[in-house]
Amino acid sequence: MPANPLYFCRMNTEKNPISIYMAPLQEYTDAVYRNAHFRLFGGVNKYFAPYLVLQNDGSVKKSTWRDILPENNPNVLPVPQILAGTSNEFATLANKIHELGYREMNWNLGCPYPMVTRRGRGSGLLPHPGRIREILDKAFTLPEINLSVKLRAGQESKDELFPVLEVLNDFPVTEIILHPRIAKDLYKAKPTGSYSRKRKKFASIRLFTTVILRRQMMQRILPNRKTFPPS
Repeated sequence: MPANPLYFCRMNTEKNPISIYMAPLQEYTDAVYRNAHFRLFGGVNKYFAPYLVLQNDGSVKKSTWRDILPENNPNVLPVPQILAGTSNEFATLANKIHELGYREMNWNLGCPYPMVTRRGRGSGLLPHPGRIREILDKAFTLPEINLSVKLRAGQESKDELFPVLEVLNDFPVTEIILHPRIAKDLYKAKPTGSYSRKRKKFASIRLFTTVILRRQMMQRILPNRKTFPPS
């Protein structure tokens, strides 16, 4: 297990107290890990499950499907996450999740790996805001479900971010979770700089930023908690 789990963090303001979300890590933050973390440590507002994606035959991998079954998450229900590159993929996964009783879902537009992006999924959609709009047009005709979006600062360039935000601003997306690197940098480059000036025109969107919360940082923002994961 990585020594420093990745968290989504929305920093404190007068109107919006700090929120901490646990990011999904494939093969690591499964139901066993999430439920154990909740029991032993807590302090996290939401846990995100690793993404669901349709296989070539249109099914979902059994292990990732079992991971979000309510009976396998007795302590804390996660937010399911999906990888979808077309409106049909999105609708299929959203309907399956809705049938389990979930009313919240996250769309992954941030996965940077070529095996995902070459199929027009994850951050591979960021250069195509028109396709994102088409998918969302259909998404919001589906059974009611609150949708948040995780995305990168761009696929090849940070200039790709704001056309996508303009699209998202036209839909009732509940939150946007930004990983401040472009996809081609994977997880190695220094995070991209502040977007605060341009973000003013998207004030209606709740924006989170991904950060690594080390033990010392957790102690500062959660001073009343006595037990923390190692870092």
